[in-house]
Amino acid sequence: YVYFIDVDKKNYDGIVLSGGLIEVQFGQVFIFADNVIRSADIDYEKAKKEELEMLSKLMLVKRESFDKENYSALKTDLLVASAKLILLKKLKKIY
Repeated sequence: YVYFIDVDKKNYDGIVLSGGLIEVQFGQVFIFADNVIRSADIDYEKAKKEELEMLSKLMLVKRESFDKENYSALKTDLLVASAKLILLKKLKKIY
């Protein structure tokens, strides 16, 4: 997750990034992301539900049959869902 401060230091916003890469060159940072979600587009209750759903699916896959590809995909989905919640919690503390 990433959060940043607006120039006037009164408006805070944040984004959740998943996939891609970060490149640093000559004092500049370039972010190439596969998925970007703005904090304004995240519903807290829905994100909380997604996180619990991904966690339960992950536990089922791990218990039943260890399918490496399915497990990795679910783990990534869980990390994104968790990042959404973390971002919203951080922004809430800032305001």
